This record gives sequence, C-alpha cells and structure tokens, in this order.
Amino acid sequence: MRIGGRVKDQIDAEMLKVLHEMAVEGGDDPEDMVLAHWTNHHIRRTVRSRLSRLKGIDLETREAILAHLLV
Repeated sequence: MRIGGRVKDQIDAEMLKVLHEMAVEGGDDPEDMVLAHWTNHHIRRTVRSRLSRLKGIDLETREAILAHLLV
C-alpha cells in the first residue's frame, strides 16, 4: 500500500496538529514545530523492527503481518 496524495496530506496535517498541541503543553512555540518527511516505508520498517523485539512472535507471523511471503 502506498500512502500518497490527499491521504498523506491528511495524516501529515493531523500529525502536525498533535505536535502543535504538545508544544503548547510543553510551553514551546507551536510554530517552531516541523514535521519531518516520512513515507509509508518508514512505518513498515518501524513495525518490522518492533515486532522483532517482541518475544513470542515467530518469523512467519512477523512476515505475515507485513504481507511478505515466505518461500
């Protein structure tokens, strides 16, 4: 699945809104907050890394979650 266009713009806007709220709560200027560039691959890589750290989740399950096929 590729996140792009309007959907990614909506996600980016929501993420920036949360960053602004966190800045206000922390006493920082929300206008100083910048959302770093990201792609759906970043999410996929993070999920895979975190799954590898969990105990009790075997390789087949981790790969199935990411829709990879095992040969």
